[in-house]
Amino acid sequence: MNHIRNLFAAALAASLVSCATPAPEALPEIEIVGVPGPGPGSRMPTGREMGVRSAVVAPQAAAATAHPLATQVALDVMKQGGSAVDAAIAANAMLGLVEPVANGIGGDLFAIVWDPKTQTLYGYNGSGRSAKGTTLADMQAKADDFMEGKDIPYWGAAPVTVPGTVDAWYALHDKFGRRPMNSNLEPAIQYARSGAPIPEVIAYYWNRSAELFPRGVANGMIEEFDNARKTYFDPPPREGSLFRNPDLANTLERIAYKGRDEFYTGETAHIMGDYFERIGGFLRYEDFAAHTGEWVEPLCAEYRGDYKICELPPNTQGVAALQMLQMLEPFDLRDMGYASADSIAAQVEAKRLAFHYRAKGYADPLFAGIAPEEFIREDRSRLLSSKIDVNTPISDVRETINATETQLITGSADGCKVPDEFDINGGWVLYPPLSDDCQQVVMLQLMDLMTPDAKLQNGDTTYLTVADKDGMMVSLIQSNFRGMGSGLVADGLGFMFQDRGQLFSLDPAHPNVWEPGKRPFHTIIPAFAFRKDMPGCQVRAVPIEMACPFEPWMSFGLMGGAMQP
Repeated sequence: MNHIRNLFAAALAASLVSCATPAPEALPEIEIVGVPGPGPGSRMPTGREMGVRSAVVAPQAAAATAHPLATQVALDVMKQGGSAVDAAIAANAMLGLVEPVANGIGGDLFAIVWDPKTQTLYGYNGSGRSAKGTTLADMQAKADDFMEGKDIPYWGAAPVTVPGTVDAWYALHDKFGRRPMNSNLEPAIQYARSGAPIPEVIAYYWNRSAELFPRGVANGMIEEFDNARKTYFDPPPREGSLFRNPDLANTLERIAYKGRDEFYTGETAHIMGDYFERIGGFLRYEDFAAHTGEWVEPLCAEYRGDYKICELPPNTQGVAALQMLQMLEPFDLRDMGYASADSIAAQVEAKRLAFHYRAKGYADPLFAGIAPEEFIREDRSRLLSSKIDVNTPISDVRETINATETQLITGSADGCKVPDEFDINGGWVLYPPLSDDCQQVVMLQLMDLMTPDAKLQNGDTTYLTVADKDGMMVSLIQSNFRGMGSGLVADGLGFMFQDRGQLFSLDPAHPNVWEPGKRPFHTIIPAFAFRKDMPGCQVRAVPIEMACPFEPWMSFGLMGGAMQP
């Protein structure tokens, strides 16, 4: 690929060399979009004209991250011959140092990679599992102690699941890396020892965490805090100050030179297992040793014939974005007008419907029993779309979805219906044998009948994307979940554990119920888009499928929990 044009939704920093051009004789007239007349929202310019940053166009490579140092490290790695995956790993390691309010090696990672050599889109699920030696009753007891019995605690050992990031790094590197892993991690190691500057926004959230964590210490939710205080809050960094983390440097150095297994079966794993046993947590060495990530096939949905959007399947929420696109396909949003009442109404209703499925059925597919492809069945999407009226909000989303599922059941194989009686066993449903074409539909309807009050929460995340000179593109997202994470730092390791397990349900009937060795629901989603009718593909004399195949177009993503789909 001789010319790479990446539009980065998450970009906060990018390096670019540009040439000055003469100013035009007259500035073009700016169209003002808004409601005429006085008052809030009147005649306020919006959209492209009010953008404060130009799209980055680069002939060789590009990177976008949440910190200038991470972006520069990614570019340096590619200048030294590294692939986009090498650069993404190096940038992610740097972000774990300078942006611990959102990510780190104590968290999970998901990635989508476009490989130009094989013309294939790859997905990796780097999420960790819950402790195998713990029961739902143990979690319910913690909920009773700290959350009035309603939710798993958001701090302390209870919500900690095995971190999957290091495994994901090595899986991605083994498949797509060009440089030794120690070279990719060296910049983060050096800055962890010498110090890295902390910008304004990160400093704000860092100090906010310093104010919040003591509450969890005071009420006993956080079992041990001396390590975290020493690592991050002694004192918390101010804007522009240098932050050093020699413990993290040592941990990264062991991982860099001893490999993936250092984290999961080596010295680091033993330190983590001993730490949780000492503080009364649930994870043990055996949980870390058993961890494996998973290569997964991205799920994709076409939009209006010209676009194909790809997400990772559950346990992420990526399917919600695809469901929304499918429901919105019959609506001409462009013709409705940017930010018009009709456009917003259609999108809101589609998101309400998609998020109902999200709250009720997205879970680890190895436990949930619902095939991820079921959520984006075209017949379901068409029925749901027909329920959307831009002039009248859906009064009862649950009733609308149940009616839709009933229609699907009625139209399925003879005798396919929701059983009159069913039993809950082991967190899911046992029911009479059903034909394959209706079993999934019945499970979705039962899912809703059994979990009328299900809900989900949000967390904090970092996103980055990288493209190299060969056309490889990486869409990578990584998170500790809520804020900085659990508040727990193992002895001498220099990173905080995630609290992603807080998103498990305590309802035994819910697909996302807490179970031993299970991956929790995740809000974080990397994304990738293909497009037909790329520049130079303008032949319309034959069907577009023949004239213009889908071409890789955009590696993208953003942070923000429920805002992401």
